[in-house]
Amino acid sequence: MNPDMNTKIPVTMDLTRTMLGVLFIGALIAASFWILLPFLTAILWATTIVITTWPIMLGLQAGLRGKRWLAVTVMTVLLLLVIIVPLSLAVATIVDKMGDIAAWGSRWRRSPSRPAGLGRRHPDRRTKVASIWGQYAALPHGELSARLTPYAGKIFSWFAARAGSIG
Repeated sequence: MNPDMNTKIPVTMDLTRTMLGVLFIGALIAASFWILLPFLTAILWATTIVITTWPIMLGLQAGLRGKRWLAVTVMTVLLLLVIIVPLSLAVATIVDKMGDIAAWGSRWRRSPSRPAGLGRRHPDRRTKVASIWGQYAALPHGELSARLTPYAGKIFSWFAARAGSIG
């Protein structure tokens, strides 16, 4: 028997090394999440699509004599045709028509009368909402446009950025 196998090696606890190791691992985890954050929405969408279409893909694989690569290829093409093509066409149309939407908003000369259902769910707020609506309806077009333009610009910019990122 080897006498070296029975000797015990003293274990020393190095607190500094342990703490630095834990901090380094924590920093790596935080950096990984920070890097993956822009892709989180895409990862969630991809996961949702894969989970919902998995039974279809398995049925397709069975129909194609067990050839998974062919079933995956067919599913990819089908999902491109069903999801990506209509979505990209819709986003492209919205982005192309942003100028028309802005022009339509600038041509709006008169604010409409107060909707009949305004305040129906909260009758205690009806008079306050009606008075605010009346104040804005009574404003001249130039002043109303000046008050609403910053908000409309922010909304259109936000929407265009989101539509572009989806595309």
